[in-house]
Amino acid sequence: MAVEVVNVPEAKRYEARQEGETELAGIAEYIRTAELVTFVHTEVPPKYEGKGVGAALARASLDEARAANLRVLAICPFYTGWIARHPEYQDLLYVNNVRTPFTALDEQSADNRRFLLRHIEVAARLPTIRRVRRRALEAWDLQDPGRLLDVGSGAGEVVRDLAALVGPAGEVIGVDNSQAAVDFARERADAAVVRYDQGDALALPYPDDHFDGVRCERVLQHVIDPDAAIAEMVRVLRPGGRVCLIDTDWESMLFDGTPQLSETYRKLAPALPAATSTGRTLRRRLVTAGLADVSAEPVTVAITDYAEAAALMSVVDRAVLQGPLLNLGETAEPWLAEVDRAVADGTLLAVLTIWVVTGTKPAP
Repeated sequence: MAVEVVNVPEAKRYEARQEGETELAGIAEYIRTAELVTFVHTEVPPKYEGKGVGAALARASLDEARAANLRVLAICPFYTGWIARHPEYQDLLYVNNVRTPFTALDEQSADNRRFLLRHIEVAARLPTIRRVRRRALEAWDLQDPGRLLDVGSGAGEVVRDLAALVGPAGEVIGVDNSQAAVDFARERADAAVVRYDQGDALALPYPDDHFDGVRCERVLQHVIDPDAAIAEMVRVLRPGGRVCLIDTDWESMLFDGTPQLSETYRKLAPALPAATSTGRTLRRRLVTAGLADVSAEPVTVAITDYAEAAALMSVVDRAVLQGPLLNLGETAEPWLAEVDRAVADGTLLAVLTIWVVTGTKPAP
């Protein structure tokens, strides 16, 4: 008997029925954004097993994804296995091709990994970052949380700080796509309630409605589909739980100092990785994701100390621009020479806006 499959967007699932019947023969649940569809769960009742229901769900949904020009992320084991057996659909699979040093940390040389992890650790101590984090914690407005998640936990220092909020019976988890970062953080873990996991922000390895609070700091700028990552954070957040997103608006970065400083930066910019404006988009993304009580606050930082500027904005760091990470060599020299002059005469000013955006997951 033929199997009919229909998409039910309001329920975020595909439904299968045998031809002429009204009883559900199977479902495939999904999360969809403008660029990606993630299949999270497939279920076929025992009476319909072995009748091609799962295959019909997979084929119909994947054909629709192809027609809509969507990438596919298969969290559901059934979809993972089915696509592996059907190579004609493997071209749809999502591949994280955002290539920044941080998204590909495990692929860096050992020296570069140490440099980047040390950079993360140093940046966490900056007065600027401490100020942003204090403001973010206030805006997060947690009320007696028992279980918290930090997505993109890096060196793990925020996870360790959050341990004081949950008490000895609670749990704070840091998840990062880099095993090197996870190992680095585990070496520094100092509380029983702290845990670090390796995992993808687009496929968080946690059940639905699991955490009282989820945070993500300066990570979404490195993710190919921020909306899909936010959908995953919302999925694992309990109703009434709070999400806190922190990210940079790199297009807001400005410099002053010597008369030539801004002009030399403008000439260097085309050789740099593309600037992103992720920070300013976070409020829109949370509203679109259906969160309530969404609040957005820009935190503008003005830095005159070279060491702090270099730790926060790698564009003024000679070791980054001319070292193995970017390897710009002489291309960067006119800009770096102007930075050196501004530092020498005390006129260096670097300005950047970092956004803090929070929201609440509504009850079903």
